[in-house]
Amino acid sequence: MIPFNYLGFIFKHFGKRIYPECARSYLEGCIEKLNKDSAVLDLGGGTGVLTEIAYGFNPSPQYIVSDPSIGMLKHSPNFSQKVLSKAENLPFKDESFDCVMIGEALHHFKNIDKSLNEIHRVLKHNGTLFIFDFDPKVFKGKMIYLFEKMLGEPVNFFQPSELSEILQEKGFVINFHKKEYKYVLLGTKIIENNN
Repeated sequence: MIPFNYLGFIFKHFGKRIYPECARSYLEGCIEKLNKDSAVLDLGGGTGVLTEIAYGFNPSPQYIVSDPSIGMLKHSPNFSQKVLSKAENLPFKDESFDCVMIGEALHHFKNIDKSLNEIHRVLKHNGTLFIFDFDPKVFKGKMIYLFEKMLGEPVNFFQPSELSEILQEKGFVINFHKKEYKYVLLGTKIIENNN
């Protein structure tokens, strides 16, 4: 397993380099319309790199960084609320968030189905889901997959079309945008999850 508890400093200082300009612009589109009454969840957010990027676009919403590693959370930004939790069992009320962001973290979740059900539960109707991850069928994505598998990580990587189908079944309208081995998936919660 990757020792995330001890890598917070590294992720804090180098994590922003992961996100290409196109991913940032899609995130800006999700965040710019929110106001001071809005809440954004950075799920599997680690050191809050994605939260910092989003805050740069719009400082108005309340930002919450949720991660199972206290060593990562201690490096998350002071303007955010820090919550120690796993994606499979979120300690939030139904329909608490206007936006849920998952940056390069979905493949670390152990139980994807349960995690996606929890995301659906805590996201408001018409709320936005932002996912940034790597396509395991493209060479560089496959290398990341193999490296993390070697380290004992869950490696729940999806092709964007595959993840889109799963999320559509759970009540989301989906668009995805792919560049090389990286992709952004944008979802809007429209119906109740039947699972």
